This record gives sequence, C-alpha cells and structure tokens, in this order.
Amino acid sequence: MLVGESVGLHPMMVMIALLIGGTLMGPMGMLFAVPAAGIIKVIGHEISFLTNNAHLL
Repeated sequence: MLVGESVGLHPMMVMIALLIGGTLMGPMGMLFAVPAAGIIKVIGHEISFLTNNAHLL
C-alpha cells in the first residue's frame, strides 16, 4: 500500500502487477512490477492527453 501511494497506483492495481510480475519472472519480476506499472500509467496518461489535445498542436 505504501509503494502504491508513492507511485500513485490503486492498491488493487499493485496486487495485480505483483501477481503478473511474479508469474512471469518470479521474485525479480515482483521487484520491478510496481515501478513498471507506474511507468505504464504515466505513458498512458501522456498518450491520452496528446490524443485529446492534438488539435491544438
């Protein structure tokens, strides 16, 4: 919960990211799952911002 708040992710998304990371890569995947989910979240927000405001460019 602490890591999710610092990254800005919902606690359920943190659990899902840990589950997927642990399934795919084991303990190392669990270590990198939450930061990777945060990066994906930021990229998604940037893409949605650009698509919503592309007419201003």
